Amino acid sequence: MIQDSTATPPDAGELSCPECGGKGKEVKPITVQSLLTDEAKARLSRADGFRFCLTSTCEVAYFHPETGERFRLVDVRVRIGRKETEAPRPVCYCFDHTREEIEADVAQSGASKIPEMIRDKCERGLSRCEESNPQGSCCLGDVRNILKEAQGGHAGQPLEPVSQGTEACCAVEAPSDETQAGSTRSPRSWAAGGAVVAAGLSSACCWVPLLLVVFGVSAGGVSGFFEAYRVYLLGATGLLLGAGFHFAYFRKEQCGPGSACAAPKSRLRRLNRVMIWVATAVVLLFAFFPNYADYLLAGSEDTGAASGAPLSESRLYGIEGMTCEACAVGIEARLRKVPGIARAEVSYEAGAASIFFDPTAAAPTDRQIRQAIEEAGYRTSPTDIEKGDSEMEKAKLQEIGKAVAGMLKGAAATQQPELPGLLLRLLAEGSPVSPARVAAELNIAPDAASSALEQSTAVELDKDGNVTAAFGLTLSPTPHRFQTNGHEFHTWCALDTLYIPGVIGQTARVESTCPVTGTKIRLTVTPDGIEALEPADAVMVIAIPETPQACHGIRESFCNHVHFLASREAVSEWSAKNQRTIVLSIDDAHKVGQIMLGYLFEQTSDV
Repeated sequence: MIQDSTATPPDAGELSCPECGGKGKEVKPITVQSLLTDEAKARLSRADGFRFCLTSTCEVAYFHPETGERFRLVDVRVRIGRKETEAPRPVCYCFDHTREEIEADVAQSGASKIPEMIRDKCERGLSRCEESNPQGSCCLGDVRNILKEAQGGHAGQPLEPVSQGTEACCAVEAPSDETQAGSTRSPRSWAAGGAVVAAGLSSACCWVPLLLVVFGVSAGGVSGFFEAYRVYLLGATGLLLGAGFHFAYFRKEQCGPGSACAAPKSRLRRLNRVMIWVATAVVLLFAFFPNYADYLLAGSEDTGAASGAPLSESRLYGIEGMTCEACAVGIEARLRKVPGIARAEVSYEAGAASIFFDPTAAAPTDRQIRQAIEEAGYRTSPTDIEKGDSEMEKAKLQEIGKAVAGMLKGAAATQQPELPGLLLRLLAEGSPVSPARVAAELNIAPDAASSALEQSTAVELDKDGNVTAAFGLTLSPTPHRFQTNGHEFHTWCALDTLYIPGVIGQTARVESTCPVTGTKIRLTVTPDGIEALEPADAVMVIAIPETPQACHGIRESFCNHVHFLASREAVSEWSAKNQRTIVLSIDDAHKVGQIMLGYLFEQTSDV
């Protein structure tokens, strides 16, 4: 590692590699932490702010414009394909494809299916580009460049530096920007308009209460009324859209020879078809409004209380009657208007609201809080407020554990409830798990086992179809080291290290790195609790992403945002960049892991 003790804040020129002067591409801390060797990480002063040198002939892998730190090819766990001259030269690190594979495909058939194979797996949420690719981004840009070079007879040439905006694995083509037009008297116009109206009413259970809240009008009963008819309205929407497409594309005009409709103008016919497609887009926006409303409206939240000022006590309320994520946003907006409430966090999945009070103002009464929720059109659970402080904490931990277990169950996407526990126990033996082994253990057909593994976004497979990671435990390096039963593994996130010992029935030694201070955090986790925590005041943070990820695997959407921090002081710096953060003591985090265990394997769990 080379450092410049007189380093000054970088200007635009200093963002280039200090050794070759080539372009530098910014990488995230998780890329540096995942791909540097242990010896190199021991010299690492900070993980953020590094850039990847794109020059193919330069020995520098990562450099830091501010600190002057440099890490060379020998400091990286994997071969950097764009900087290698001898085979094999990796190009896709998530699914183990090389430049030589692509060139061999082109030599044999003139084309290669590898780009499509990568895209298909990415769209299923199986990629882990930030942790596997030294460039910290999707490889498809490089893959397509290599394919073009091979087809153009330039195979083997070094890759040229690419821009920061590399191709996204799950990118989709933007829709056409044609203008809506057409006759409002035609059947197709009535069908399209009717579909839009029906779709709007089908999502009225979400947007009407929000509209009423904006104008200060009580929304009581409105959400439930529209929710009761949502299925029927969506059915009507589908029928009307189908009719519109029939009139626009398939219906034959009943006209006599020489009549006005015997030869319709092609421009009018084209505009009518554009109109039905525009109507379809509007219908989809309305129909899926309940699914994206929380992200759309997240920017409207009052961030005044999230600036880092300390909050006083919090209180938890159960809420009944929510039908979608937009309901939670509407309740939050109503609660923020109550004097004395600094922040309100409402979870649709858990059916609960966590309310945080401003320590500089008088706390609102229970009656005021309940009244605000009821004016938004919902009901509060009658027993939550009567719980003591310890019961309130227990309910919060229960909510978090249940939500995380729900995500894991959803990612499993299988009809085999034994699969999560089975894969964790087999993987803990220290080697990849074959589909044949899974089939034998579950007493199912091998094809059924392979299908179940491929469909699960909580499972990662190598190129032979063997399981290399499942439900948080992985054979690939991550920032969280997990040693048990004489083998070394890693986990997807900090929380995984606390619940997996209870599944496999083994004690584990865990080592992780605080992403803020770089301090090593070590602890011993038994199936029953935590031992030998160092440093003793370490905590766990869960940063809730503000927007969904491009690829929807559980690693990208949740696991990459859960870390150990070395101290409470480190939380302040972390929270400044990740405002939607849950902070747990390690003991409470272990309780959440036990709750996850209970929900994931249909047991009962008592905090």
